[in-house]
Amino acid sequence: MDEITEANCKIGSAVLHVVDNRIPQLALADEALSLDADRVIFLRTHIVKSIDQSSVAVFNDRGSNEVSLSSERVFAKPSALLTESKRLATRLFDFMKPRTINPGTFWTITFGSENSSSYLALIKMDDIPTFRYEPVNEKGKNIINLSKLSHALPNLKMKLDKAAFIIPAATEGFDYELRVLDKKLPEEAVATYFTEFLSFHAPQTDLEKTRIFVTAVESWIKQNSAELPDTMTEQQLRELKRSYLSNNREISLKRFAKAAFGDKYPKLRAGLVAHLREEGLRDPKFKVHETEWSKHSGRLAYRLTSGSGKTARTVEIRGDLDAVRTMVEIKERTPNDQQYHAIITADQLEEVVPR
Repeated sequence: MDEITEANCKIGSAVLHVVDNRIPQLALADEALSLDADRVIFLRTHIVKSIDQSSVAVFNDRGSNEVSLSSERVFAKPSALLTESKRLATRLFDFMKPRTINPGTFWTITFGSENSSSYLALIKMDDIPTFRYEPVNEKGKNIINLSKLSHALPNLKMKLDKAAFIIPAATEGFDYELRVLDKKLPEEAVATYFTEFLSFHAPQTDLEKTRIFVTAVESWIKQNSAELPDTMTEQQLRELKRSYLSNNREISLKRFAKAAFGDKYPKLRAGLVAHLREEGLRDPKFKVHETEWSKHSGRLAYRLTSGSGKTARTVEIRGDLDAVRTMVEIKERTPNDQQYHAIITADQLEEVVPR
C-alpha cells in the first residue's frame, strides 16, 4: 500500500453517511456520492495523508470478522459498496452510541492505482465547526456577515483522526491485512470505539513467533508426555522441533503437527496446534527468524527437577549442542519408572566456581 501516492491514487467509488450519536438514528445515504474533480482531490489527499500516518495491523479472526467480511464482499462485487457501507456504518454507530463521540461522517471508498490491487478505505471524519463570511450592503453600509456552520468536513490541510485501509485477503506480498489510523482525542471520554469497530491487533514479528514456537512446543511436551504414542519419545519430538526450525524457512503449525503425529493421532495433532495458538501464535504460519533461532540452535540445555514446590531441587546441564548430545544420555520415564535419568559420560571431571 506504500505505493499509493497523490500522483497515482485512483478513486473508484465513495459512499457518505452521517454518524451522530446525539440522535437516535443514522442518516444513511441511498446512493453513492457523485464524484467531480474537486471531490476526487479532497478524498485522494486525505487518503494518502492518512495512509502515511497509519500503522500496520491484522484482523482478529479474519474469517469471521464483520468488517473484513463486508470488505471482501465489496472486493468480490464492487456494486455491493452501497449495501456494505450501510452495514459498516450501522456497526460503527452501535459502538459510538453509549459514548461521548464527536459527530461526523463515515466514508467507504474504493481506491488503488494502476499497478496495485483495489483497496477499501473506511474513514470517520469528525465535524469541524467553522464560520462562513459574506460581505453585504445594508442601508448603504458595507457589512461582513459571519455565520457558524456546525457541519463541515476537515479541509485538505487538516489531518484526520480515524481511518482504516483494507487489503483484499487474496492479495499476496503483504505481512499485514490493513492499516489503521486511530488517534485518541482528549474530548472523547472513551476513544476505543474505532478499534473495537475494526477488531484488530498489531501483527507479531517473526522474532516473537519464533520465540513462542520454541517455548510453546516444550510446554506442550511437558503437559502431554503421558499421552505420547509408544512410537514417539519426548526427545524425538524435541529433535523434530529443532530440525524443523533449522531446515525450513517457514513453519506451518498444521504441517509441523502432522510431521510429528501423521494421520494416526488426530487428537494429538489438533491439541498441539491449539496449544500453540493459545500460547500466542496468532498466525497459522510464520517465517523462522534466523538470528533468533541461531541463538538456540547451537546450544542445548536440560533442567532436571526433583520434588516440587519449596522442596524442589534443580540441576541444569548446558553446553554446545554436539557436546551435550555426545556426553549426556537422557532416559525418559516409563510406566515402571516415573523418573528421568541423565547419564553423563566424560574423560575428566573437575569442580568449577559457579558463575
